[in-house]
Amino acid sequence: MSLVNQVLRDLDARREAQPLDAALDGLRSAPPATRSAHKAGIALGAVALLGLTGVLAWLYLQPPATPAPAAITESRPTRQDPTQPIADPASAAPATNPVLVSDTGFQAVADADTRARSGASSASAPDPEPAAAQITPEAAPASAEPASDPDTASEPELSPPDRNAAGSTTPAMRKTPRPLSPAEQAGQHFADGLDALGQGQWRLAEQALQAALAADPDHLHARESLSGVLLYQGRRREAEQVLAAGLERHPQAPSLARPYARLILEQGRDTVAIEVLETALVNAADNADYLALLAGVYQRNQRYVDAAASYRAALSLAPQRAAWWLGLGLALEGSGELQPAAGAYRSAIENPGLNPETRRYAEQRLQQLNHLLGRQ
Repeated sequence: MSLVNQVLRDLDARREAQPLDAALDGLRSAPPATRSAHKAGIALGAVALLGLTGVLAWLYLQPPATPAPAAITESRPTRQDPTQPIADPASAAPATNPVLVSDTGFQAVADADTRARSGASSASAPDPEPAAAQITPEAAPASAEPASDPDTASEPELSPPDRNAAGSTTPAMRKTPRPLSPAEQAGQHFADGLDALGQGQWRLAEQALQAALAADPDHLHARESLSGVLLYQGRRREAEQVLAAGLERHPQAPSLARPYARLILEQGRDTVAIEVLETALVNAADNADYLALLAGVYQRNQRYVDAAASYRAALSLAPQRAAWWLGLGLALEGSGELQPAAGAYRSAIENPGLNPETRRYAEQRLQQLNHLLGRQ
C-alpha cells in the first residue's frame, strides 16, 4: 500500500514540474470553417423552407373535391364477379337503332342523341370509361349545359322509340298488315285473271281464276269466267265440271245454269237441262235469252204450252227477235192454236234476222196454215 502511495506522489510531482505548453505539444486544432461552406448551408435551408411553404400553400388553396354526379356514377359499369363471363361491350351498350317508319325520323333521333351527348361532355369531363358505359341522354347530370339546338333545349330528350316517323313526341304507330280474307284474296286473283284475259294470256288467266276459286269457291264471276275460258279452248268437259260444282253451291244462279244446260243438251240430257233451268228461273224472269232457251227445250220435248208461254215472255222483252217469233209459231201450232200460230209466222217473216232458208221455212208454214184456215 505504501508503494502505491509513493507512485502517486511521484506522478503528482512530475505533473507539477512539467509546464502547460509542453503538454499541448503535438496536438492540432480543427481548421476554421470556410465562407463558402457557410453559404451553402444557408441556401440549402432556404430551399427546404420554400418547398415546405409551397406544399402547405398548395394544400391550402386546393378546392375540396366534389363528388361525381349521381347520374354519371350510375352509368359506370359495376364490377362483375370474376367467375362470371364478361359481357360484350357492344351488347351492353344501350340500343340506339330503333325500328322507325322512315329514315327521316331515324336521322332526327340520331342528331338529337348526339347533341345531348355533346352537351353532357362539355359540362363535365369524367374519367375515360369503357364503350359500354356511354352516358345516355337520360343519364346526363342536371348541371349539364343545354344543347346548342333551341328545339332540343326546350324540351327533354326522348328515347328513340318515343318518336314517330315525323319526329313528333307521340308514340310511333306501327301498322301490322291485316291478313286478307278468302273473299279478298279471291277478288285479287280474279282481277289478275281479267288483266291476263285482256292481254290474251289464256294460260295465266286460267291459273289466276283457278286460284280465285281455290280461295273462295263461292266467287261466281271467277267461276263464270273460268268456264268461258275453258269453253273457248274447247275443253267442254272441264267447263261442265266447273259449272256443275258452282250449281251445287248456287242452284239458282242463271249465269251458271244457262251455259251448263247448253252443254248437257248437246249430250241429250234434256230432262236434267229443264230441271236446272227451271230451278234458276226465279232469278231470270227478266232475262230474254234465258227464257228463250227454256222455251226451245220445252218445244223440243213437245211441251208446247210451256214453250209458248216462255216464248211470249221472252218476246215481251225483245219483240224484234224473228227467230223467237218462229219458235212461238211452232209452239202454238203444236198446241193447236192455228190462228195465233199464223200471226207468229207472219211476225217472223216481217222482222229481220232470219237466214234465207229459215225464212222460206216460215213462209211455207204460213201458207199451210192459211190453206187450213181457208185463207187465200
